[in-house]
Amino acid sequence: MIELLHKRLKHKSQSFDTTAKSGQGENSRTKLNSSKDPDLIYKNAFAIKKKNNSDRLKSQDRTSRNLSFNEIKFSDEIFDLKTQLNKQITEITQLKTQIQYLQTELEKKTQENSQTYDVGHLNRVLNTQKRFISDLKEELKKKDEKIDEIKKKSKFCQINEMETQITYLTEECKKLLNGINLLSENKTRDDLLKYQEDDIQKSILISQLKKEKERFLESIEEKNQEILKWRDRVVELETHEAKMLQQKKKREKNEVKALKKDIKDLKNELANNKKNCQSLENKYEEKIAKMQLQSLAEKHSPKNVVGEIVTSQSKNFKTLNPVPMIIHLITEKICKENITFDQFFHNLTLTYSNYPNLNDVWQALDLTENQHHFIDELSSFLNSKSIIPIVLFKDFCQKAKFTPQDVQKIYQNIVLRLQSSDFPRENIGKKLFPDKKAMKNMNNCIEILMKFPLDLDKNSAILLYNYLFQSGTSSLTSSQIVASFIIRLPDWVVLTEEEKKVYTSVLNKIIEDNVGKILQQCKDYDIEKTGFISEIEFLKCLEGVNARIDKKFELFIKNEAYKMAKEIGKVRFLEFLNHFNTISEETDPEKIVNYYLMQVALEIMNRNTQVCKVFKEKNGKVAGEGFIDGLAKIGMDGINESHLALILEFLQCKDSEDLCIDLNLLETKIAGIMKSPTKIKPGETKFVFDQTLEFNSRIKTSQELDENSLLISNP
Repeated sequence: MIELLHKRLKHKSQSFDTTAKSGQGENSRTKLNSSKDPDLIYKNAFAIKKKNNSDRLKSQDRTSRNLSFNEIKFSDEIFDLKTQLNKQITEITQLKTQIQYLQTELEKKTQENSQTYDVGHLNRVLNTQKRFISDLKEELKKKDEKIDEIKKKSKFCQINEMETQITYLTEECKKLLNGINLLSENKTRDDLLKYQEDDIQKSILISQLKKEKERFLESIEEKNQEILKWRDRVVELETHEAKMLQQKKKREKNEVKALKKDIKDLKNELANNKKNCQSLENKYEEKIAKMQLQSLAEKHSPKNVVGEIVTSQSKNFKTLNPVPMIIHLITEKICKENITFDQFFHNLTLTYSNYPNLNDVWQALDLTENQHHFIDELSSFLNSKSIIPIVLFKDFCQKAKFTPQDVQKIYQNIVLRLQSSDFPRENIGKKLFPDKKAMKNMNNCIEILMKFPLDLDKNSAILLYNYLFQSGTSSLTSSQIVASFIIRLPDWVVLTEEEKKVYTSVLNKIIEDNVGKILQQCKDYDIEKTGFISEIEFLKCLEGVNARIDKKFELFIKNEAYKMAKEIGKVRFLEFLNHFNTISEETDPEKIVNYYLMQVALEIMNRNTQVCKVFKEKNGKVAGEGFIDGLAKIGMDGINESHLALILEFLQCKDSEDLCIDLNLLETKIAGIMKSPTKIKPGETKFVFDQTLEFNSRIKTSQELDENSLLISNP
């Protein structure tokens, strides 16, 4: 055991000798008492000798100047020195602790083995240990000297200065932090005070508003009481005023009746005067025509021809005596082309319009049924001795390209179109041709006839132009065109807005109360199931339900029928009855609901769908908004709000407090209305359901004229 201890001590002494040799030249002024306390060594390592104030200031000035330049340069060296210093300090402390441990162990072992070892051996061991301790002390002294040298260097002074600067900055930071805390406390205190003031002001304002509210409520109650007082007074005044108005209305009616009677008497008197005046004018014009005819015969006809004409006049056709003479005069104008008899006849009548005083000739030629007389007269004249270059008058009737009936149909369309659009006869010339002196050719005239208000198709416009004007006419003034066009237009009556409103309300009432009967009669007349009947048949249907129809009322019905059918003399009765079968505000609520339920059924049937698919149901129910959306899907979003409220109230689920529609109830109601026609009162639209498919199967028949057949004597 003792030998083992000696070996360890010898090994430690060798290690201490090597460290001592490596540390030669270091300062040996370290005291022995430093080995007793390891912390003392660390403190001495960082201890700084005190200097004079002047030296310190100088060093501070010097270091402050060099600090900014050398700070980056010496940072790495300072770090290395610090690491080396810490390593040496740790080694010294370890050595000291080991020495103390060994000394204690040595003492213990000496005490234990004092008896076994002799004194000489112990002395040798003790001397070696002392020598080893002295070596360690010398080594420790060298370490202390090295530490002092490090402390004396300028780099270590810079570290101290930086430490002092760091301490100063930390103190400044603490002061600033304290200032920030103080400011935050003041701000929170100010915010709290401000919030308390705002809260007080708001509470005061709320109290004032409550007082105003109470005052307003009191004033409202007072006003309501005044309204109730005045309401009774207003009702009394309204009843009194209504009585006064009824009396005034009766007086005015009596006055109007008296005035109408006077007007009727005056009209009769005026008509009689017009007839007398017309007869006198006719007699006067006949005399003037005969005188002008004799003068024309003397100027332009040879004596032999005139003699033949006079003899033929006395023998056969007294009314058509002037015809050969007129033909002789206008041969070069109307016979430049190979034209048909109807064309020649029409051009001849147009030529006679330049001689307005020849009334006997004009009246004779204007009658289409007397055309065969004109043919006989013309043939007899051609067989006479007079040489007239008129040829190719064979097969006149077979080659005719238009008839007066076609032109009459065009004029009827024009009149109905102008009448339905409330266009008066006086304004037609200004509307078509604002400039009376402007010159128009054929294309210009046709374009004008195709525009508003006439709106003719191209074929009809060409036919009308060729009918009105002679072939070869290059251009005409607007006044000439208007004169030729308007003189052949029949007269028409334009109804006023008040008359239209009255007739509309009357027709609504008639159709609403008797729609079933009227529809059945119309269906009886419509044998071919075309959806059309004539105007006369439709008027008979209205008269069949005891409807009184005067001339203006008949005119109103024809205009409305023409607007819908766009054909002369025909009525699209289903559309007509649908248009005038309306629901008023005074109608029975059940009747209104049945009316709209019928419309729902028709729309669902036309779309080939079901009730549950149109309305989004949940367990046979649908919300109010979903029901309204479903109505919009089938095109029934334009229902009156009051009528919609009636429908929702009628279909409301009884076991639900919210707005909810029972679809089962809706289906049963629709089925009941559709199956039992007796439940539908007069004026409802059950006829729409009966004739729904007829709307889709209507055939609009129109006979279009061939454009080539209308190009008559085109220049």
